[in-house]
Amino acid sequence: MLRVAEAWHSPVTEAELALAVGLLDPVHQRTHDVTEQISNAIERRPIGRLLQTARYGEKLGFCPVFSRVCKDMFGTIGALSDALLFATARKHGCRVLTRNVVGFDLLAQLDPTGSVLFYRTKSLGPLI
Repeated sequence: MLRVAEAWHSPVTEAELALAVGLLDPVHQRTHDVTEQISNAIERRPIGRLLQTARYGEKLGFCPVFSRVCKDMFGTIGALSDALLFATARKHGCRVLTRNVVGFDLLAQLDPTGSVLFYRTKSLGPLI
């Protein structure tokens, strides 16, 4: 399905990948290889398919239920990134493809105008 789909990318996911590089242990033997893989993944993204990020704070950032669940379950930064990804996809009429059932199911319940497709792979383990 992914080979025939027209994939669009968000600056938020690019920032999350870049942050992952900064969190790696610089002396670990696999850090260089992982950093190179992440850099290559970012550079392979077509520039013409980069979505403009949506503004979403006014809708979910002040929602007490969303804020409380974010703080309790996955931390503020991860939750805000998820909300921004969800809003950006909704704004552009795209569907979010994710394994993150907890975060995106909540977002889809709070804003049913967005669309999410969940997936699972054996190599990545259970849905989270």
